[in-house]
Amino acid sequence: MGENNRAQELSPEKLDINMPYDEPSFSTTGELTPLKEIVGQPRAVKALELGLGVDDSGYNIYASGISGLGKRTMLQKILEEKAVQRPVPADWIYVNNFDQQERPIAIEIASGKARELGRDLKELIAQLKEELPKAFQQEDFNKEKKRLNQNYRKQTRELFGELEKIADEAGFAV
Repeated sequence: MGENNRAQELSPEKLDINMPYDEPSFSTTGELTPLKEIVGQPRAVKALELGLGVDDSGYNIYASGISGLGKRTMLQKILEEKAVQRPVPADWIYVNNFDQQERPIAIEIASGKARELGRDLKELIAQLKEELPKAFQQEDFNKEKKRLNQNYRKQTRELFGELEKIADEAGFAV
């Protein structure tokens, strides 16, 4: 290393920086208007806008960097601005595939209808939980009623047969 490349030791006096200080025009930061643009990341913003401009499936955007730099805030702000310019996407739901349990079936439905469908299904399930036991009790009741009717008809036939036999022996016809 040459002489010119050596680090120089600085005295505390040489470290003193005089910065002009003007009295701020606000009392608290709550009075300030938030900035509209992203500060300090022009290449990242351009790259994100380029990636968001690709209107085809199969492409992804990956953001990396040191934690605490505001990546998430920047991404969310830009995505929200872009989202209001685009049509609202459809909802997607997944239903059970009874033939292949590990491969659910994806179904595209109109935007906002997935929540409505979810509420309707919850309501249907609640009604079925209440009504199915009643239906099975009714079915059991009907089976028992049918069994009793068959028993009564059998007893009636037997009693009528005995009555005809007694009447016949006495010389009467029924």
